[in-house]
Amino acid sequence: MSPSSNRRQRWALLAVVALLVAIGRFFLRPSSSKQERTAGGTDHAATTDPKSRLRIPPRPPVAQNVQPGADHATRSSQVLPAAMQKALDDNPHLAQYYRLEQKVLPSAEERNTLRGMFADQDLIQTIKEDLLSPESTYSKEVEAKRMVAVEFLTDAVSWADNPAMGTVMDAIEGVVFAENIAADAPEDLAQSLAGDKMELYTQMLHRSPARAALLADHARGKSVEPFLTYSKDWYDRNMRGMKADERH
Repeated sequence: MSPSSNRRQRWALLAVVALLVAIGRFFLRPSSSKQERTAGGTDHAATTDPKSRLRIPPRPPVAQNVQPGADHATRSSQVLPAAMQKALDDNPHLAQYYRLEQKVLPSAEERNTLRGMFADQDLIQTIKEDLLSPESTYSKEVEAKRMVAVEFLTDAVSWADNPAMGTVMDAIEGVVFAENIAADAPEDLAQSLAGDKMELYTQMLHRSPARAALLADHARGKSVEPFLTYSKDWYDRNMRGMKADERH
C-alpha cells in the first residue's frame, strides 16, 4: 500500500475515533443558545435555535452547582470543572473570550470587544498555535484549553462580516488539515486531537455551511478528505434524527 493510501486510511480511522471523544465537551460549559449576541450576525440562521450547539454523544456530565449570588447576566454562572478553570487561569486571552461569550445579555461594549477579538489576526494566530502545540500525553487541562480555542474559531467564522475571515479560515484549515496526531500517540490524546478537528468542521457545517463547503472543497484529493466525508455523513444523520424528534 502506498504512503498516500496509508495516510488516507489513517484519516478515515481517526474520523471513527473522533466519535468516541466528548464533543459533548459542552457539558463543561453552561448550555444556552448563542442567538446573535456575540458577533452581531452569522452565516446561518441555526444560531438562533436553542439546539444551535451540535452535540455528539458525550462523556458522563460533570456535576455543576450554581454559585450563591451568581451574576445573573452570565449564563447561570455555574461552577466550572477544575480542568476548565485551570485552563482559563493559565490562558488570559481565552479567559477573556470565555467570560464575554458566556454573557446572556452582553452590553454593546462587550459585543464590540468580542468582535474585536474575532478580528484580531495576532490573537487568531495565537489560538491556532494553542491548537497545534505538540503534545505527547493527554491532559484534561490542555484539552479544556483546546476546547475553548475551538469554540473561539467557530464563533469567529460564524460572524459573516468578520474582516479577518481569511485569517480565521486559514487557522481552521491549518488545524483540520494538520497531521499532528503521531502514530504512537496515546489513545486518549489521539481521540482528543481528532475531536478538535471533527468539532471544528461539524460546527462549521452547522453554523457556517457555505464556508464548511469551501473547507471540504480544499480537502479534495488530500489525505484528510475521508475524515471530512465521514464527519459530514455523521452530521447529516445526526441532524435528520434531531428533525425527526422535533416532529414527534
